[in-house]
This record gives sequence, C-alpha cells and structure tokens, in this order.
Amino acid sequence: MYNHFKKEINKAANEHIPITKINIDPEKHFKPKVYWNPSLSKIVAQHRLALKIFRRNPTPLNLTKLQEKVAESRKMIREAKFNNWKKFCNSFDETTNTSVLWNKMRWIKGLKSNKFYPTEEKLKDLLNNLATVSVLPRMPEFS
Repeated sequence: MYNHFKKEINKAANEHIPITKINIDPEKHFKPKVYWNPSLSKIVAQHRLALKIFRRNPTPLNLTKLQEKVAESRKMIREAKFNNWKKFCNSFDETTNTSVLWNKMRWIKGLKSNKFYPTEEKLKDLLNNLATVSVLPRMPEFS
C-alpha cells in the first residue's frame, strides 16, 4: 500500500511540478550591469544572509541588523549607478561626433534602430534603374 501511495505521489509531482532548467554555462547567458562590481556582490550577499538569519530567528536585534544591511546595500548600489551615470555623461565633450550623441540619446530612451533590409527583387530593380543602358548592361533575370 505504501509503495502504491509513493508511486501516485511521484506520478502527480511529475505531471504538475515543472522541471527547472539548469544553466550549464552562466557566463554565456548572464551579463551583469555595467556598474556591478565585487563589492556590490559582497554587500548583497551579506544582505541576503541577514535576511536568512532574520527569517530563522526573528528577534529585534536581527531585524536591526537586516535593516542596516538593506540600507547599506541600497546606498552602495545607488552610488555605483550614479558614478556610472557620471562616467557616461563625462564621456561626451566638444569633440564628440553628433551621430554618436544621437545614438546614445536613442539608447537612453530605449529606442531601437529599425534596420531596413531590402529584398533581392528591390535591389535588382534599384540597380537596373541606376544603371544606364549605355554604361552597364541590365541585370539578367534569374529564375
């Protein structure tokens, strides 16, 4: 009876619990933010550890330690973002090309450039219209 029960539980689990996909090569898929550094990783790990300790043992002392770590991690992340923004803004000067500036502004706004790739037929028509008969022969029609 126990084996039957265990078999049914496993069958239900296999049907309804999704299988998580393990990332074999995280460096290939994971790209950290530009401002992220090892000190931020360390403070966030301390923040998570304080949260874990507080969840296991919710005392006022553990709560204050957690609040300190949360505040410290937020402050450091905010400073890192601000310093990265300052570095980005200071990268422009009077010699910066205007096209670079406009591309950066589009990037800041989150706009993606729409790249237009004409079809083969449109390219052939364009070439045939541009080429004069006396200078270049017309493109042969391929089937």
